[in-house]
Amino acid sequence: MKKIILLSALILSFVACNDTKEQESHQSNMLPSTPYTQVEKALNNKQATFLEFGSTECKSCIEMDKLLYKVKSKQPKSNVFFIDIYKDKEAAKQYKIRMMPTQVWLDKERKEIGRHIGKMDEAELNKLLKETGIIE
Repeated sequence: MKKIILLSALILSFVACNDTKEQESHQSNMLPSTPYTQVEKALNNKQATFLEFGSTECKSCIEMDKLLYKVKSKQPKSNVFFIDIYKDKEAAKQYKIRMMPTQVWLDKERKEIGRHIGKMDEAELNKLLKETGIIE
């Protein structure tokens, strides 16, 4: 009986450690959430902007966030931001976010020029970002 308990404890500790490593690896390919106060400063640059409203707890949000990480890695000066709606509830309220993920894109004058609810594929996202001048 002691062997079974010891073996079970060993297996559980291995699984727990492996899960932590997987989460760390998973988070390293994600665009970190940006506090909306920082986003507001970036909006003053008179640059077209893409805002992703979501959560790190939502599967579709995580998939979108990974795509945004790729974009931001290739074009670090682009105004592409991930806003965690649980950390920035006021921003979510200001943009009337009802579902997640929700993407909002703004022109140079901070005017909303588009909105999408749900996940986008990589080709669709890149096309949108290029057409709106958010990336080159």
